[in-house]
Amino acid sequence: MAWYWPTIEDESSAEHATKAAVGVSGFIAAVTALAAVLSMVYHKPILGLDRLGLVDAVIFACNCMANFQRVPSLGDCRFAHVSTGGRL
Repeated sequence: MAWYWPTIEDESSAEHATKAAVGVSGFIAAVTALAAVLSMVYHKPILGLDRLGLVDAVIFACNCMANFQRVPSLGDCRFAHVSTGGRL
């Protein structure tokens, strides 16, 4: 289960998990945007997405950017103390 839900034990594992979340949400945003644009070009749903899939792509892109901005300041995370059992 650790490959998709990593265990947070210290600051480096928290940074690794955040970087993975940034990558996954960026990938999902790109694939969703591509499918939405293709559905507009071909005038039919692609992978079950129509032009409104661009809204989903924007949401995932915002999630990606929000997590990307958190990576350098993981030491300031207010939940880091709780998730590591106070070992930071």
